[in-house]
Amino acid sequence: GFVAVGGTDCIPGEGCESAAVWTSTDGTDWSRVPHDPEVFSGTSGIRRMTDVTVGGPGLVAVGYGVEEPGQTGLNGVVWASEDGYEWSRVPIPGNGGIWLRSVTAGGPGLVAVGSNYWGGVVWTSIDGINWDRATRRSSAQRVK
Repeated sequence: GFVAVGGTDCIPGEGCESAAVWTSTDGTDWSRVPHDPEVFSGTSGIRRMTDVTVGGPGLVAVGYGVEEPGQTGLNGVVWASEDGYEWSRVPIPGNGGIWLRSVTAGGPGLVAVGSNYWGGVVWTSIDGINWDRATRRSSAQRVK
């Protein structure tokens, strides 16, 4: 089958900018996965998925959201699913001010990339559940 991710505009009862998932068996007829406010909207009502890949427990999606009431910036958000229908939000510590844009399987697991106010960020995970932020190397440390 196929899985597509993104977000919705304002929908009564769901809030605005909720993350959303659609599935299809043939790529022509699509159905939206039922909305779960805890997973897709959160306390703020602002979350959006930007990319999905096969990996981890089955599928991993990334995006961004306002995760706490009163929060002024965005946080990177990761979701995981075994089957594309049931999703859970995966906490990633220490990620304030980050928009996660893309995720792919590679190396020993997964790589998610995004940006913050100062440039690019990279997160890695072996299992799609536990994430570590890659450290930035200076130009003197880069391998030639």
